[in-house]
Amino acid sequence: MSLKGAGAIDDRPEPISAAQQTNIAAFVWGVAEATLFFIVPDVLLSYIGLKQGPRAAAIASVCAALGAGLGGGSMYI
Repeated sequence: MSLKGAGAIDDRPEPISAAQQTNIAAFVWGVAEATLFFIVPDVLLSYIGLKQGPRAAAIASVCAALGAGLGGGSMYI
């Protein structure tokens, strides 16, 4: 017997899409590159561009740049 009726609210979080996962990975890689990781995120961005297209790569590159800025700022402080 299910407690969920027609008007029940499903409070489970939405799964993270592939595009969101790649943007999160680009952001984290940008932070890591600015702080301790010496491989630039161009490796990941090239992969995204080949597999998902130029628009997805452009969005991921902005995420990587924001991550690198945050990592660089934290290193400066």
